[in-house]
Amino acid sequence: MFTHDYVKRGVLPVIGGSCKLRRNGVHTFSLTVDGGSALWQRFDKDWRVTIHDEGERLLSGVPLKIVETAEGGVVTSELTGESDMTWLKDMITLPDPSKAANDQGGEAYWNRKGAAGVLIRDLVNANVGPSARSEYRRPLVIGDVANGPDGTINSRFKPVLDEVAVLAETAGLTVDIVQDDNLKRSVLTVVEGRDFARRVRLSHGNGGIESHSFTLEAPTVTSVLVAGQGEGSERTLKLSHGNENSWGFRSLQFQDRRDTDDQKELDAAGTDTLTEGQERASVSLTVNDTPGRMFGRDYWLGDTVTVQLSTGVNITDTVQMAEVSWDENGRTVKVQVGPTAEDEDQPRDVKEINKLWKAVRGLQTR
Repeated sequence: MFTHDYVKRGVLPVIGGSCKLRRNGVHTFSLTVDGGSALWQRFDKDWRVTIHDEGERLLSGVPLKIVETAEGGVVTSELTGESDMTWLKDMITLPDPSKAANDQGGEAYWNRKGAAGVLIRDLVNANVGPSARSEYRRPLVIGDVANGPDGTINSRFKPVLDEVAVLAETAGLTVDIVQDDNLKRSVLTVVEGRDFARRVRLSHGNGGIESHSFTLEAPTVTSVLVAGQGEGSERTLKLSHGNENSWGFRSLQFQDRRDTDDQKELDAAGTDTLTEGQERASVSLTVNDTPGRMFGRDYWLGDTVTVQLSTGVNITDTVQMAEVSWDENGRTVKVQVGPTAEDEDQPRDVKEINKLWKAVRGLQTR
């Protein structure tokens, strides 16, 4: 445990607990603590927590809720909270981050183009990092940042985390903020996932798979009418089509883009809306640790692993989420591979999932 300014004050007397780690999201934790411990009595509400597992630091953050319970002369405290990534969730994108939130009349949007990792770095730095205004600045430094492919951002008053997550997912990057004890700050990192498709193989045979499911969804839009600047009949209109599908679904939607009259930006707006409303397909996999491959030690969020279903179908995808828990019986881990219910804006390739789905159904009906 650490003070709010990162001074170590000992180790929390934890009885058990759990944490949920989300790729490009806010990690959460819940810890049961010996409420009668002198160390716990020193803990203050604004102090910090770091959680380690198998020698690896999983997260750092602060408590948001403390519940103390006394029963049979035994006092326990339940400590729940969020990781430092919550700083991005708790801040909105300002068109001009150098000005106060109520003085944003000059710039309509924070608009940038370039390498996705650099855009993430600059967005975080300007809004909550070292370059942010004092009232929004967090004890954050910029660490290693992978460039990744090019991306764009055109944002105004949206949660910083939402914009960061979209940029990172599209570029195949993983973003996190974790405390550095020596720097007495938390560090933003943007990394590329490692390809462990051959090295990490999980199956029913080695105990690595707990469950799997397939989901197929029709698209929500097939045509978009984008309206640019102007009034009434003078407005610039751009019609975009896409999302051909086998569901027999058709839908025309309207998108208001009064902020621009640039044809490329209007085209991009229509394309983005079609992409967001495309046909969705996902494979949900829950996997466990195996004796030879442990989450945290051997692979991490954003890494690519291979899962072999009992039907013989192999799925190679990204680690998106992990739940780690500790109690008197030891340690348990559940890992989510591929898009999750919390990650519906990033669907897998529909043709790929349809192929897998048909393969599984064919094997199951033999």
